[in-house]
Amino acid sequence: MSDVLENRKGQVDDKEKIGNMSLGSACGLEYIHAQNIIHRDIAARNVLYTMNKVAKISDFGMSRQGDLYRMTKGNKKIPLKWTAPESMSVYQYTKKTDVFSFSILLWEIFSDGEEPYKGLTGVDVKRMVSCGERMERPEGCPKNMFKIIQKCWEQSPDDRYTMSEVVRKIEDVLDDYATDSIETEGHVEPKVTV
Repeated sequence: MSDVLENRKGQVDDKEKIGNMSLGSACGLEYIHAQNIIHRDIAARNVLYTMNKVAKISDFGMSRQGDLYRMTKGNKKIPLKWTAPESMSVYQYTKKTDVFSFSILLWEIFSDGEEPYKGLTGVDVKRMVSCGERMERPEGCPKNMFKIIQKCWEQSPDDRYTMSEVVRKIEDVLDDYATDSIETEGHVEPKVTV
């Protein structure tokens, strides 16, 4: 998906970002979690986006079966810019750490494939995330989608949505888009009909 976002920068409309990319990825991760699998590497680079505009979660190299996976401290490489604070500090992975990573995937989608925390080192990102700091809302990201992102990247795993909740929230945003309007930069954009 990262290639699609980069190659089509500024050309992917909100309906495709919400309905195909965000909801499709959310449904995929919801299914993976229903199979009791923790993916551990959710990012735009690991979502395939087909010619038919279907998002498919891929790259299960880091995934683990079960509700909790603890990694021993060591010299293991982890994708820090997509990693939940608890995974950075105690090397613990759960479905809620995937939800955190999913928030960064959503941020990537609505920033048209920009690199998260661009220009920051891994040490800087770890400090920021550990202190509860997060990235700003991407320009043009609907406020109701950013509220989902914010809930998914909450500091405490207990405060984050489950993927089933994420799916429902994105469906609500999509319904709002189809039936009414989406709120962006302090004003309401009317639904465009053809």
